[in-house]
Amino acid sequence: MGLVFCLVLAGCDNEFEPNLESVSIPIVYGLINPDDSVYSISVSKTFLCDQSVTDCSKDSSVQYFKDVKVELEVLNAGGLLLNRAELYPVTVGRSVSPGGAFSSASKVVYSINRDEIMIDSHFDFGRTLILKISTPEYPKLVYAQAGLRLKFWLVNPPERVHGRWLDFYTEFNESVRWMGWPDDYYEVNLTLNYTDYYLNSTRQGSVKFSFSVPPKKNPGVSQEEFAYRIDGELFLRKLEKAFRSVGTPDSLDYRKFRTLDIQVVSSTHDYYNYIYALKHDSDVPVVQKFNIVNGIGIFATKREAWTTGHLLQWNVLDSLAGSEITRALKFVRWY
Repeated sequence: MGLVFCLVLAGCDNEFEPNLESVSIPIVYGLINPDDSVYSISVSKTFLCDQSVTDCSKDSSVQYFKDVKVELEVLNAGGLLLNRAELYPVTVGRSVSPGGAFSSASKVVYSINRDEIMIDSHFDFGRTLILKISTPEYPKLVYAQAGLRLKFWLVNPPERVHGRWLDFYTEFNESVRWMGWPDDYYEVNLTLNYTDYYLNSTRQGSVKFSFSVPPKKNPGVSQEEFAYRIDGELFLRKLEKAFRSVGTPDSLDYRKFRTLDIQVVSSTHDYYNYIYALKHDSDVPVVQKFNIVNGIGIFATKREAWTTGHLLQWNVLDSLAGSEITRALKFVRWY
C-alpha cells in the first residue's frame, strides 16, 4: 500500500504536517490569468491505494472530497474586500493531474466566468486574490493568496505583427523585449510549427519549449523595458530536446520549418519555485514547494502576451538543418 501523490510531490513550504495514515490531504492547483474568459481551480486529494495507481484513480470517490466549497475573494492594496464569489463544479474530459502523476477519464474542477467576479482593474494596482476551500470531510480551512500580475506588452517582436524574420544564430541574436513593471518570474515560450514530408503524404505538427527568465533591466532603455536574448545554440538544444517526445520516423523524407510563435508569461515567485522543482533535470533532488495553507499545491496568477507567425533567417535555417545538435531531425534549409 502506498500513498499516492503526496510522497510524489515531496514537501511543503508551510508547516502543515497531517497524519498521512488517517487524513487525505487536499491537492490544489490554480493558475489565474485575468484575461481568460473562465477561471478554474482543481481540488483533489491524496489517497492510500492497495491497487495500481491507474485503477484507484478511476474511482472519483478516491480522488475527490464531497461537498467542496471553493471561493475567490478580491482585495485592494489596503486589504479591503472588493468582490467575493463561489466557484461551481464542472466535469471536464480526460486530463493529467498537475505534475503528471496520473490521468483519469474525467476530472472535476471548480470554475467561474470572468464576468461573474471582477478581479482586474486598470486603475487599482496592488490587488490580491484569496482562495478559500472547505469540505465537511476535512477539518481545516484550506487557503492561499496571490498578488495580481500587471499587464505588459511585447515590443519585439510586436504583438499583432506577423512574419518578422528572426535571427538567433549570429552575434546579433534576436532579443524578445517587453514593456511592463518588474515581475517575480518570466518565461519565454516558443512554439515551432513544421511539416513532415513522407513519400505519399504530409503531416503538420508543432513542438513547444521554454526559457526561464529573471527580470533584468535592458541597458540603455527605460526602466519598464525588459529583454531576453535567445542564444542560437541553446535554441537548437531546446528544440532537439522537445523533438524527443515527437520522434523522427525512419520513413520521414524531410521536415520543413513553417513558423515560430512567441509567448511571454509573467507570474509569481511561488509559481517559479513550483515549476522549477517539476522541471528540474538532475540527479540531485529538489524539494517541491507549495503555497497552499493546510494542503499542498500551488495558487498563482499570471499574465501572457503573444506574437505569432514569424520566420527564421536563412542562417538559422542552415544551422537547424546542418548542426550536429539538430541534424538528425531532418530539417531542410528552405521554406
